[in-house]
Amino acid sequence: MGRGTSLGGKEPELVEEVDRYRRDIVDEELGGSVTVQQFEDKAREVCGAPDDWAEQQPFLCLDLTYISTLLQHGFGFQPDSTLMLSKKVGGVETGWALGAAFRDLAEMQGEQ
Repeated sequence: MGRGTSLGGKEPELVEEVDRYRRDIVDEELGGSVTVQQFEDKAREVCGAPDDWAEQQPFLCLDLTYISTLLQHGFGFQPDSTLMLSKKVGGVETGWALGAAFRDLAEMQGEQ
């Protein structure tokens, strides 16, 4: 998947799923980066020990498997693709639309 490629209108749903588990992978306030492989690894960890997760987050195995599969097979991300995850940018809470706008602005600056 190249830069500037849309996720086919699935951005809000995917972002909601990823955001649900972002805090388990990166710092809540600082954000950070994660690879698609890390989602897959976490899915294997959780699915391999369901009793450890079932009471607190009963759908975690399914959700992480869905996220990693959708990113790789649905949207064409490679396992080593890096995703930048952040809840806030400059103190302002972000959403998928704001993230897309930041990406587009960065691309426009690179074209000048």
